[in-house]
Parts: sequence; structure tokens; C-alpha cells
Amino acid sequence: MQPPDQPEIFRFGDFLLDPQRRVLIRDGKPVELGSRSFDLLVVLVRARGQVVSKNQILDEVWPNLTVDETNLRFQISRLRKELSESPVEGEYIKSVAGRGYVFVAPVTVQSPPDNAGEARSPEVQTRIPTRVKLLFGREENLDKLHELLLQARFVSIVGSAGLGKTTTAIELAHRLSDRFGGNVFFVDLGLVDSLDGVLPAIAGAAGFSFASGDMLRGLVTFLERRHALLILDCCEHVLDPVSEIAATLYRENPSVFILATSREPLRALGENVYNLPPLMLPEMKPQEVTAAQAMLSPTVQLFMTRANECGYGGHLEDEDALALVNICHRLEGNPLAIELAASRVKMYGFSGLLEVLDKRLFLSWPGLRHDPRHATLSAALDWSFALLSEHEQRILTRLSIFVGSFTLEAAAAICRDLADDQWAVARVIEELVDKSLLSTQRGSRALRYRLLDITRIYAEVKLLESGERDHVALCHARYFLSVLQARHTEIEQNAWEVLEAGLLSNIRTALEWCFSTGGNSELGIELAALASRLFIERGLMRDCVRWCQTALSLIENAPEPTKSALLLQLSLATSMMYAQGNIEAVGGVLDRGLEIATALGEQGYALELLAGRNLYHTRRGEFADALRDAERFADLARDLGDPRHLVTAEYILGIAYNLVGRQELARRTLEAGWARGQMLGLKRIVYCGYDTILRTHISRVWTAWLCGFPEEAATLADEVLTASARDTNPVTACIARLLVAQQILWSGDTEWAEHVIEELMELATTHDLRPYRSGGHLLQGKLLLASGEIERAISTLREALRSLRELRVTVLLPPGVRSYVECLARTGKTQEAEEVLLPVLQTAKNSPTYFLPELLRTRAELMGMQGRPDGDVQSAYEEAIAQARNDGALAWELRATNAFARHLIGRGDDARAQALLRDVCSRFAEGCRSRDLADARALLAEISR
Repeated sequence: MQPPDQPEIFRFGDFLLDPQRRVLIRDGKPVELGSRSFDLLVVLVRARGQVVSKNQILDEVWPNLTVDETNLRFQISRLRKELSESPVEGEYIKSVAGRGYVFVAPVTVQSPPDNAGEARSPEVQTRIPTRVKLLFGREENLDKLHELLLQARFVSIVGSAGLGKTTTAIELAHRLSDRFGGNVFFVDLGLVDSLDGVLPAIAGAAGFSFASGDMLRGLVTFLERRHALLILDCCEHVLDPVSEIAATLYRENPSVFILATSREPLRALGENVYNLPPLMLPEMKPQEVTAAQAMLSPTVQLFMTRANECGYGGHLEDEDALALVNICHRLEGNPLAIELAASRVKMYGFSGLLEVLDKRLFLSWPGLRHDPRHATLSAALDWSFALLSEHEQRILTRLSIFVGSFTLEAAAAICRDLADDQWAVARVIEELVDKSLLSTQRGSRALRYRLLDITRIYAEVKLLESGERDHVALCHARYFLSVLQARHTEIEQNAWEVLEAGLLSNIRTALEWCFSTGGNSELGIELAALASRLFIERGLMRDCVRWCQTALSLIENAPEPTKSALLLQLSLATSMMYAQGNIEAVGGVLDRGLEIATALGEQGYALELLAGRNLYHTRRGEFADALRDAERFADLARDLGDPRHLVTAEYILGIAYNLVGRQELARRTLEAGWARGQMLGLKRIVYCGYDTILRTHISRVWTAWLCGFPEEAATLADEVLTASARDTNPVTACIARLLVAQQILWSGDTEWAEHVIEELMELATTHDLRPYRSGGHLLQGKLLLASGEIERAISTLREALRSLRELRVTVLLPPGVRSYVECLARTGKTQEAEEVLLPVLQTAKNSPTYFLPELLRTRAELMGMQGRPDGDVQSAYEEAIAQARNDGALAWELRATNAFARHLIGRGDDARAQALLRDVCSRFAEGCRSRDLADARALLAEISR
């Protein structure tokens, strides 16, 4: 289907599709689509109402490429997800069986707007300062101000330093100039240095020559018959006289409109406050941002325009886009800060500039502003700071200790020596909010306050200069320790589902100070012990390792073990396991923690450490050791007699039975424990950062499939993925996807597996969880093998296996090695394949594993390829089948039987092949559509012919 000669824009539902610019917009916001998905959508929309065949789509979206229909189905599924199809929102893309796809939603077509002839009002008013050539990101604000001013007559634009209040007011004045017939009067009150000078400045700007008498009354009379707009700029330092004058003019002159700019409201009669927000920031995404995506943001547009004016002389490149997006977020959309930073990009580059912003140097960068108040960020903030009382200044500087938002309670905790009570602090905070030095936001529990980063950095400098930094930091650390202590039970039960904004950032800040010179290490040890559980819960494993090791280094030689030491050992083992892999050091930390738990009589923690050892040995592929840990856990649980612990023991035992290859016992144990857990209402049991209930659910998926219930396994797999999607812990979500994707690959559903693996890789990359990223690469190699891309599969699997061995994540090594061996064999490298397989097979024979039947089957297949004596080959197949039957792994038995049957048919022994196939198929109660059963039926049909 050829694109039209003239560019077109398509509208459907809430979407706008512009093929020429390659953008899809929903409700004014760009929708990120992959290149193939975008091309697919364009093809379907252009053919709206008509069925587009699969071949036609493949030709247009994948020209000159050979692509499997599975890829098309996956892209259609992905596109439907991006369009959020639902029964409520309606269907956009419909499948037509045997024919293709059709776009069924109503579509309207329009031509792109032509802005070339857009009219602008002439700049003829000498009373108004010259407008800026380009004003970025303020159209919506200007529209709202335009409407509000004409309705209310008196509006104050209020906001913090550098937001562009004056620039916005000037632009609005130019747009309204014709409406007021040239009677637009701009008063720069920033030039007025005394209260007495305000009225003369306003009168002079309006053209009123005062002779004698009451000047204000004279001004009222002068403006009596005029339809005028009076702009009062920079009012914050002369609030009292401006408030009185503005209120009088508003009351006495109904044809006079007043637009004021100030860092705090005038609190005058008739005033309507418009809080000017920062510029809209570019969206932050975990994946790499392109230059084109970043340039959609007005903040980025302003930055690049200013950078080029200062000699940068280039376009934004993709490799710099993410750094610039981070710069804009760091400066929180403040136009003055953006302009000043942009003026330095030529010197530092984008990445270098981002590093410089973490220092205080940028506060003193000079800009091009002629107004000395805006010459530097520091000058702009000096102006606001000087308008505060000494008491307000001290409280503001102390608030700079907080990272992110904070509550009134938190503010009071660091200002107790400055105020009689919390409400005295509240009154000062209200003043700081009014003066645009603090912003407010609604939290889950209480109203929260926040210093913009620029203001906070400025106030930090003032706090250091005051000599109070250590005192305030001590109060800050004590406060957050008290928060963790007060909610200790929730932390222990991993039930703190909604963290207060900024909590973890403030804990990090407190820990930095506690362990610094002049800090308080004892306080830091307590804080690190309690905070470590939260770090794990939020997937911040490297943070957890750092602070646990720092704290433990200070108490390793303590004469008596403490509860804090126990918590630190447990959290260190957990975080090391997930961040660094299953290295030997993790086992040592777990053992030391178990010693401390025993010495302190902390049996609950002893259970968790045993569960941790079980998980550690499981991840290392040491399944016999994992079973011994599970049995120790069960013994201790029976001693304690708590039903919750007893059910957990069944869970952990069932998982261990599954992994050592005792599938029927595993299934009975897991299902019995699951039923009891449901009766007890157990929802979440987290040991070592991993929900044991979800872990059990995953094991139920594996045992159901291995025992010959593929349909039940598919249902359980879907339940696991749904449950893990609701979990806030990225480790849990990664493990669920990794292990469920492995089972889905066993079942042969590569399309579903590809989707799950994609989610796994995104999570593991975002949270820097290297073991799961390596596991995801292993599964990607299996997908490549399934699609026939053998050479790519070999390189992917080889690298993934190397990484997993390095990390000691060996639970998936046997399946990975089996796939790698198959790749080598399919390229004719059977000798190399055997050399890779035999050590893994020998290890599996020496230490029980669920995967032994598959390794035995693979060895038998290799022997057949190598032309070994037929008796030896048949014996190898028989050993694989016998092992699967002994393990109760009907799925492995079927797979080995299928392979053996192919071998027998090739040797002319159809009768034995038929008998074996019928026997194994007869023992399946479900799954007639599963891949392996379909293979068995195909072999039986071949024999019948």
C-alpha cells in the first residue's frame, strides 16, 4: 500500500497518528511504539475497514526480510496492548481467521496544520518591554491567564525565582495590547528601593503627573474613564503599599485590569492568585531516550535554543539525550536555571554538565539577564532570602537537610530548639510556602512540603555557613530512626506497601552523615540495621550491601552479638545474593547470622536464615543441600508449633523435592501446604527478600507440568505472572518471570515466552540485577534455538552460561547447557557437544536434580548422531525413560519416549515404538494439544501409514 502524495494525520479514539513525523499521540502525550509496531499501525490505519492479508503486512513492515508469522502475531499483540484495547475502550484491530487483520475503529483524516501564516499582534507598544522571540512551554499557562484576567480583572502570577513570571506577564500584555487600545502600563517595581517610591512609580508609568493632594486619589481619578491594563512586576519586597494601591484601583476603577508578578501573594482585595508552574519536564523512562523524543519537551527546546545562542552550534544527538533529560529534571524545569546551565554546555558537554550540577558551582554562573536580580541563580535567591526574618532564615536553612518532601512532624523534629511547639514551626512553613520557597503536595498520610532542588542547594550553603550542619544532621538521623522504629512490625512483615515520599533518600543522607567524620556511628548502625529491610524490599541491593558492610565493619569485634548485628548479617547475605550472585561469601554470612540468632534465642530469625540457606543452595544448584536446609527448617517449625511456620515448611520442602527430582512427592507436599495456607489466609511470607508463597506458586507450575498436567501448569503460570506484576519488589518479579518463562519454553509456547522474557530483561536492567539479566540472556538463547537461528543462539548461550557460572547461579545451568549442546550438535559439532555435556551429566548423577532425565535423553541423541552401536544408543534412551519414570516426571518421560521412538522408527522397529508411545500417552489426563503429545500423535500416525 503506497503512502499518499499529500501528508495526512489520522484521528481515532483518543489517538492522533502522524505517519510523516512518525509520532502517535494520546491525549496530547506521545505514545512510545517500536519501529515495527508503528509501521504495522500505519499499514492497518491507511487500509481502515479493509482486511489486510498477513503476507501484505509482512511485505510492507518487513520488506526484503523472511519473517515468521509468530513475529507478526507478537507485534499485533504488543500493538493492541499499547492501544489499551478493552471491552470498555473498544476494539481497534480485529483478526479475521485465515485472511489477516482489519482496523475497525472509526478514523478521521486531516491535513497537517500550516502555521506559516499565523498572525501575531504587531509590537507597537513602547510602554511594554520587548517580548522574547521564543517562549517555550507557556501556551497553556497564557491561555488560562488570559481567561482568568478578563474574568476577574485582578490576577497575581506567583512563583519562585527564575520561573519566568515577568516573561509570561510581558507576553500576555503584548497579546492583550489591542484589546486595551494601547493603555498597557508596565511598572518594574524591582527598581523601587523604598516603600514610599511605589505609588510614584505606578503613577509615572501610567502617565499621571502629580501636582498636589492625595496622589492615590488623583491616580484613581486619572484612570477613571480609561480601559487599561496595569502590570505590576516584582512586588514581593514592597507588598504592603502594592497591596493597598492595587486593592484601591480594583475597587474604584472597574475598567482597570491589574496583572501582578510576585514571589508571594499580595493578599489584596479582589486578587486571584495564579501559581505559575515550572516548565513541563521530558518523560523519564528506564530505556534509552532518543533526541527526537527529548525534543518534544519545551524544557529541552529552551535548553538547546539557549545553548546554541551561547555558541554550542549543534543538534541534540541520541547519545546525549538521556543526560539532557536528567539535567532538566535536576533543574526541575526552572527556566532561569535551564538557561544558565545551557550557557555552559559548550564548556562541559552534556554528561560533564550533569556532573557539575551535583556541585554548588552552578549557583554562581552568570547569565545574560540585564536585571541584577537574575544575573545568577544565587542572586535571584539572595533577593528572596533577604526578605525573610532571621527566624525564617534559620528554619529555611535547616529544612535543606531533607531530600525530597517532608512532613510538618519531620520539620518540627529538626527545629525543636527554634520554636515552642510544632505549630510555631507550622506558621513559619506557611510563610515560606506563601513566599514560593516551599511547595506543597498531598501525601498518603499528611500534607507534605518540599524545597525545590535549586533552593535546597542554596539553603545548604547557608546551613554550612551557620555552623549548625552537624546538629541538624543529628536531629535528622534521629528522626528517621524513630520513624523506622515506630513501624518496625510493618518492616518485619514486609507490609510497608506505600513508602513516604523521600523516605529512602533521607535515610541515605542520614547514613552518609552518621558514618562520616563528626557523625554518630552508633546511631548509624541502628539505622542501617532497620533500613536494610526496606532497601531489599525496594530492590536497592547495592545500597543494602554498602551500608550493611559499613555498619558490620564497626562491630565485627564486638564482645557480644546484638540484634542489630543479626539484622545486618541477614540483610547483607540477601542483598549480596541478588546483587553479586551466589558467591561463597554469601554462605559464610548466612552461617554467621545463624550463629548469632542461636546465641540470642531469636528462633524466628533462625527460620529465616535457614530459608535463606535453602534459597542460596537452590540458586547454586546444590539441591541436596537445599533439601537438608528445608528439613532443618521443618524440624524447627515443628518445635515452635506456629501454623504459619508449619505451612511454610511444607512449601519449602515441596520446592526442594521438586528440584531433587521427586516430583510426585513434591506435588503432594506443595498442594497440601497450599490448601492449608489458603485456609489460614496467608498472602505473603517473605524470607531473604523473596516471597515464599510466590516461590511455592512457581514450583507448583513446574511440578504440574513435569507430572503431566500441561493445562493446569499454563493456568498456574498465568496466575504467577499476574501476582508478581502486583509485587513492588523487583527481585520477586524477576524470579517469577525467569522461572515461569523456563516452563513456558518447555511447553513450546515461544510467543508467550518471548513476551515474559522481554519483561524480565526490562526489570533486571532497570534495577541492575545482573543474575536475572544473565538468566534472561540464557532464555533469549533458547528462543533463538527454537526459531532456528543457531549461530546466534550459540553465541548468546555461551556468554549467558559463562556469566551464570561466574555468578554461581546454577539452577538454570543444566537446561542452558542442554540447549547449547543441541545447538552444537545441529551444526555437526557432536564431539564438542559431548565434551560440554558429560561433565554436567556426571554432576547431575552425583547430586540429584530434576533435570537428569533430559540430560540422559540428550546424551542418547548425541550417541545416535555419532553412529554409536545401536544397542548402546537404545540402552541410553531406556536409561533416560527409566530415570524420568523413577522421578515421576511424566513430561520428561514423554519427551524421551518421542526421541526413542524416532530412533526405533529409523531402525524399522515400528512395533516397539508404537507400544512405547501408546503407553506413555495413555497416562496423560489432559494436554492433548501440548507440543510433545502432538509430536507423539504424529509419530503414531507415521507408524500407521
